[in-house]
Amino acid sequence: MNECTSLMYGVSLAALGMLSNLATCLSIDVYGPICDNAGGIAEMAEMPESVRDVTDALDAAVWRCTFTQYCIKPLHAMICVYAR
Repeated sequence: MNECTSLMYGVSLAALGMLSNLATCLSIDVYGPICDNAGGIAEMAEMPESVRDVTDALDAAVWRCTFTQYCIKPLHAMICVYAR
């Protein structure tokens, strides 16, 4: 296999890996505003602080997952392609 073919194969595998996470990315993106709105509603309804703690924890988990999906995985794919 020549170098050009190997690089194209690596890029195609990286693209396939990112596409396999598409459903997870979309569901995380949709869930983020829902958690944020639930926290705002809990605060406006003057619910106990424990409710707001739960919604804040969920919102933080969503942001952490979003960061992982959009920042770390493409970086990992680029490293895999360029590491021969």
